[in-house]
Amino acid sequence: MKSILTFCLILLLSFNEKGANADEHYELHYKINSLEKSNTDIENLFLNNMVYNIIANDKVCYLQSTSILEQEGIYSKAEGNEHIYINYLNKNVFFDLLSNNNYTYEKTKFIKEDAYKGKLNGFNVNKFVSEDGNCIIYSSTELPWYIQPCIFDELNMNESVIKFVNLKSKYEIELIDYKKVSDKSVNDIQKILNRKSVNKKTSIICPFFE
Repeated sequence: MKSILTFCLILLLSFNEKGANADEHYELHYKINSLEKSNTDIENLFLNNMVYNIIANDKVCYLQSTSILEQEGIYSKAEGNEHIYINYLNKNVFFDLLSNNNYTYEKTKFIKEDAYKGKLNGFNVNKFVSEDGNCIIYSSTELPWYIQPCIFDELNMNESVIKFVNLKSKYEIELIDYKKVSDKSVNDIQKILNRKSVNKKTSIICPFFE
């Protein structure tokens, strides 16, 4: 009898843990850095202090806003029309909540460099390189897989993205801050989940890979 109760308790704890993880939402801040120097100090200051503010959980990921990092830890809103909404459940990608356009990302294959072992922003990271050699991802198993800057529309390498580098376009996106947030602070998640999927989606290259 005792063993049965113990088994039931383990099942209950396991269920509660999974349920809690499913309800976790993260607010992510990814800083954009240019890999080439601009002609003016103002452009350099702007290009190297832009921050993408992203909301993510295991069902959706969306680029909520863009900010300017004026001082360490202080974000000044620089609102624009640049939004990305991703529904992992049906691989729906769209750029406007009100439009009827539905997209899906073309599959980009990344190859792990097994010999690489590094540390970045306090995380142990692995290195993945795209087949064409244009993009590099430094990833970690220490955070959930959906900690990523809207570059995937599905679970890809089962690791979080700490840094993404585009060698062709000469910029990088690096995770500088993250925190758990409550349901009340995320307004668009249900709208993304409620959006109807279509059988024929337009396949596009992820904007960050271009």
